[in-house]
Amino acid sequence: MNMSTQKKRNRKWMIADAVLWFVTLVPLVVLMAECVRAFVNGTTHGLQSDVVLYGIPAFVDTFNTRIAGEGYLFFWIPVAVITCLFTLFVVIRNRRDRNM
Repeated sequence: MNMSTQKKRNRKWMIADAVLWFVTLVPLVVLMAECVRAFVNGTTHGLQSDVVLYGIPAFVDTFNTRIAGEGYLFFWIPVAVITCLFTLFVVIRNRRDRNM
C-alpha cells in the first residue's frame, strides 16, 4: 500500500473520530447551557410550581432533572465509551502506520 492511500485512510479515521467527539460533546454543551440559564433566570422546583429556585440550587435541580428524568446518561455514557475506545484505536493505528 502506498503512502497516499495510507494517509487517506488515516484522514477518514480521524474525521470519523472528530464526528464522534462532536456527537459526544453536543449533549453536554446543551445541558450546561440549560443549567446556566436556570442559574440566571430561575426554575420551578418539581411539582411545586409556586417555588422558584435561583442560583446554585436551580443549576443543580436542572442538572439532576435532565440527567435522571430525560435519560441523558443512557445515551451519553455508551457514546462516550465508544468515542474513547475509537480514539484509542485511531491513535494506535496512526502510530503503527508511522512506524512502518
